[in-house]
Amino acid sequence: GEVVGLRDDRGDVHPAGLVVLAAGAGSALVVRDEPDLAVPVRPVLGTTLRLDARGVPGFRGLPVVRGTVQHRAVYVVPRPTGEVVVGATSDEREPADGTRAGDVFALLRDARALLPGLDELPLVDVTTRARPATPDHVPLVGPAAVPGLVLATGHHRNGVLQTPLTAAVLDALLAGEPLPEAVRACDPRRFAARAAGVLPSAGALPEAVRVRDARGLAARAGSDVPAAGPLPDAVPVPAPVPAPVSARGPA
Repeated sequence: GEVVGLRDDRGDVHPAGLVVLAAGAGSALVVRDEPDLAVPVRPVLGTTLRLDARGVPGFRGLPVVRGTVQHRAVYVVPRPTGEVVVGATSDEREPADGTRAGDVFALLRDARALLPGLDELPLVDVTTRARPATPDHVPLVGPAAVPGLVLATGHHRNGVLQTPLTAAVLDALLAGEPLPEAVRACDPRRFAARAAGVLPSAGALPEAVRVRDARGLAARAGSDVPAAGPLPDAVPVPAPVPAPVSARGPA
């Protein structure tokens, strides 16, 4: 099979020379009906707390505090606005379970061991979101095993930090430029390759799938991508992308 576009939730078809799948923890759901497009990403829930320190001058200007309390990692981030962020749990459970009381207790217990003054601050927000994790906790960035599909997901706790690097890699791929050897470990094809005893080498996408125009359409070698109309039944088409994960999720 080969990915030559996608179909949105209204049934409209959007042909494309290349499709980039970057749906975070929902990436596997996008292609759940296409066995040839399996994406090994699972949701790992994380909870963060937000406290209000605007009336406590002592918290302003404090650096980020990271520590380990009885083998549990915890961080406290005082922000210039007076907000204090405490995080974060990491749980292998269903996103529908939501926030548990024990998660809030554990975060406050460990954070106050680092900064006892947190006891006096109002708790203003509790957020639980899903992080996209892979079996080896290394992101999936690069061409998928199926031609026409590129993955940019599986960043787990480091999505925001790794965004510039991911964007640079995708830009190189779309421009047909060789990928740096440093990102070879992120090759999405590594799981199938390891089973076969071979790790695919880093490199550019074939000439036929280079995409640079603003509409995301490109001609493949030997044939043109159709401008409209349904895709052939034999071609995998990703399902609608789930609602995006909140940008206020765990760091």
